[in-house]
Amino acid sequence: MTRANLLRYARWQLQDFFMDRGIALVLIGVLLASPEVIMMHRRSGGFRGDASQILMGLAASTAIIFALVSLNAQVSGDRTRGYFRFLFAKPVSPAVFYAQQFALWFVGLLLVVSVLLGVFAVTAGPVSPWPILWYVALVYLGFGGVAFFISTVTRRDWLILIGFWTLTQILVSLYKDRDSWIENLFFILPPVEHLDNASKALLRQGLVGTSDVAWILGYSAIFFGLGLFVLHRRPFHS
Repeated sequence: MTRANLLRYARWQLQDFFMDRGIALVLIGVLLASPEVIMMHRRSGGFRGDASQILMGLAASTAIIFALVSLNAQVSGDRTRGYFRFLFAKPVSPAVFYAQQFALWFVGLLLVVSVLLGVFAVTAGPVSPWPILWYVALVYLGFGGVAFFISTVTRRDWLILIGFWTLTQILVSLYKDRDSWIENLFFILPPVEHLDNASKALLRQGLVGTSDVAWILGYSAIFFGLGLFVLHRRPFHS
């Protein structure tokens, strides 16, 4: 493995993100935000309400969609299409390659969201970008470790990921604070409750509690580490 090979791949990894996912993210963001912008323009007397609060509400409901699009088929896509034969013809560790890709896709997502925030500010009114970027970053990082691990062990990662996340949301909504044994499972399920807390905290005060951040990042880091372990131990063509 050489640093030169990784740097060479970095440009292509970021370019692939913008071409394969970035354009789709921009279209999704425009389609989801357009109705809100139109309604704001139609209100008599100009804009009413805080554009930042409206945008934070949008981010709370769409950040998971952005994460799904960004994280889909991180590893499984190359395995399914056979790209690994070309990617690893040179001395590059698959674990290091995909760890770098994960980080670069994170940067790419934040750049795309920054562009969308700029468009929203021009069309709807001034907004503070930091709470939105902070929340999108938390969702990507909190969701990303699980997505990464699933993508290393199965080629149907997208379907499993959606099912796993949806099941968690259902269980949390039904059994939170119900004194049920099912609440004990929340410790091993994705941290949807902590992400919800983060969204509400950012909307109210622009800050997130350290316990929520620690839980979100810690949970994801465990699964990300498991994914790297799988890449080290499992033959890539299997």
